[in-house]
Amino acid sequence: SFRGSRHLVLHFDINKTIIMSDAATGKSMADIANHVLAAASWGASAVGGEWRCAVAAPSVGRPVGVDGLFFGEELLSYTEHLERVLPGQGNKEAREALWHRFTWTGEPGESLRAHCDTFLAALQLPGNVVGTAAAEQAGLNGTSVFVIPAFFNLLLHLQSRGASFCLVFRTFGK
Repeated sequence: SFRGSRHLVLHFDINKTIIMSDAATGKSMADIANHVLAAASWGASAVGGEWRCAVAAPSVGRPVGVDGLFFGEELLSYTEHLERVLPGQGNKEAREALWHRFTWTGEPGESLRAHCDTFLAALQLPGNVVGTAAAEQAGLNGTSVFVIPAFFNLLLHLQSRGASFCLVFRTFGK
């Protein structure tokens, strides 16, 4: 129980943490899903600088092989790889264009497409909820959720435990 504990101040970035789209920059749920997977997919740069995936599933933690290497090569997420080969603010749009299509056919993360599909499916409202009066009353006018359900689950959990907390939201949008 949190009762009697210190007050929690929880800081959240909005985009890619609570909301899986970014209307201000025109990024779709699929763009965000690909970006999240690109940051959690690990591989190595092959001869010629091309990144190749070394994992069967994404993971937020860098896999550790012998001495942190994969067959003698340093493991990098796809986003880290792109930051190395396309560094600086001037290449930001080029990096974003590449990681937004990370799991597309012919792209470096193509083998992880099923994970992207699962990610996107988890953001869909159940068919029996779409278009109902209750959904519309809750502001759910489409077929997708925009705030990830785990965020609400966290709030319900903290509240059920009697935690004293507040939320601080931020964004690095344009």
